[in-house]
Amino acid sequence: RILIEPAHTHLCQWVSHLTHAARTKSNLTTSKTATGPDGVTNSATICTATAGNATALQSITSASSARITSCYIKRRTGTGAIELTQDNGSTWTAVTVTSGWTRVNLSSVTSTNPTVGIRIVTSGDAVDVALFQHEFGAFITSPIETYGSSGGVTRAADNITLATSAFPYGAEGTISVEATPLVVSDSRHASFSDGTTSQLIDIWARAAGDLSALVVNSGTQALFIGPTYTAGQTVKHALAYKTNDFAYCANGGSVATDNSGTVPSGINVLNIGSLITSNVQYVKGYLRILRYVPRRATNAELQALTS
Repeated sequence: RILIEPAHTHLCQWVSHLTHAARTKSNLTTSKTATGPDGVTNSATICTATAGNATALQSITSASSARITSCYIKRRTGTGAIELTQDNGSTWTAVTVTSGWTRVNLSSVTSTNPTVGIRIVTSGDAVDVALFQHEFGAFITSPIETYGSSGGVTRAADNITLATSAFPYGAEGTISVEATPLVVSDSRHASFSDGTTSQLIDIWARAAGDLSALVVNSGTQALFIGPTYTAGQTVKHALAYKTNDFAYCANGGSVATDNSGTVPSGINVLNIGSLITSNVQYVKGYLRILRYVPRRATNAELQALTS
């Protein structure tokens, strides 16, 4: 499987080093001696409350934007509440903490110059913390590690393309995918295009919460709206195309057809896990299987491919 994500910028410093002076501590002792979620020794911080409502906070200078906070956390001792903030403690939100590493997050908010951090409510409780992340956007992405004092680190977008000249792309064909979008958003799974959206054969999960496929040739030629999906759900769907003979199937269900429309003739690139190069509509999750055959699969084959 391939994790395909858009570019995101992370603003925290010393993401796994909560002992650092970049974080202001109150009633909290810290030691970077815990084994992190990746199994590396001394890569995570033990945070122990010496009194109730112990905190570690980091202030960030940043213009108004949508942003979201997350971290990996693991219970070491105690049973009291563990809380996160991204508004300097005006709001504290309890997160679920277990004896194993879990990634937790707050909901996205729009704010300016946030202060983010953690609070251990009960004196004597302790947790291990790693990869404390505050990034621009409405959803969390994979950790962007910052080992030094610099925030504002950007991970590049995952742009994966293949020229159609590199394989037997044809004027009729079938594309099928298995993907796991991690958020309900415009989650593009695969698309053939000429580098624009004017000529396009596209299969994706829509922000409206349903699966879909689209064929454009200077105007929409075929549009299929499939079943609903949820964040983290693995979905399978397939689109077959041929002039005046389009078909779509999702999760082994019934096959929808459209017997009127033309196939775009200027297609020259396959965008894997995105709409077109440098577009923000990436899978935002995992692309597990991508298949292409240069013929219009039968309806029974479409059901088999997506079951």
